[in-house]
Amino acid sequence: MAKEIDMPRIFMCNGGIMSNIMTPNILKLTLLGAILAAAIPATRGDVLVTMGDTVASAWDSAPTIGTATPAFDTMFAIGGTQLEQTITVGASPVTIDKIEFAYGAPKMTADLSLYIWEMGESEDPTLPGFVDNRAATLLSTNSYAFDSSAAVIPDGSILSFDLTGSDEITLSANVSYVVCMMFSNRTNNARVGSTTAASNATSAYLGGTLFYNEAYISGGGVGSDSAFAIYAVPEPATYALGMAFAAGLLVTMRRRLRRGR
Repeated sequence: MAKEIDMPRIFMCNGGIMSNIMTPNILKLTLLGAILAAAIPATRGDVLVTMGDTVASAWDSAPTIGTATPAFDTMFAIGGTQLEQTITVGASPVTIDKIEFAYGAPKMTADLSLYIWEMGESEDPTLPGFVDNRAATLLSTNSYAFDSSAAVIPDGSILSFDLTGSDEITLSANVSYVVCMMFSNRTNNARVGSTTAASNATSAYLGGTLFYNEAYISGGGVGSDSAFAIYAVPEPATYALGMAFAAGLLVTMRRRLRRGR
């Protein structure tokens, strides 16, 4: 159980700010630390896996690449062989922040793996038979523990891979990639949503198909996709806005502290 840490309380009084614990210098350092934290990204690569257990009707926000919603036509059971979603990046490169899949699972445990690699120039992302090149994965971390032994996860829940630091990899413009997921040492079979609805796609998703061990999934083919979402890292302007806000807050707090003396 996470331990809660008591933070100093700040009280408003006559338009100024008073604190019996936090001095003006500590306050300045705290805000300065927030600015620096926004300005300096983490360097160590890591992928944080979140197993949702509630059916979702929409992604948290519009994906940069992927299907427009988590809606699926069928659920495809993943055995011990890899499931691959091929994608083609649009005219602008994409630095990945997070990858999500619509999924479901019985009570089970497994070793979950995620790989991303660039397809060869001669390989067609809509045709089977491409090279399994997991050894050339762009991610530094690939294996995670999967445990749904406490309860059944309903179909249409969200399985999320949050990339951080050096694992926020950049996909080149107009290049095709394979996003590969695999469950090994499993006690049962998880499921991933698949869709054939042409309307369930984003404008940045230029072409790809859902495969099972480099072959079309059963009943699938060109136009079949997993219900998936890839989110890009926020633009630098977003970080700059956050830094500007923190700097403005620092100036405001300093003025109020002076008036309150």
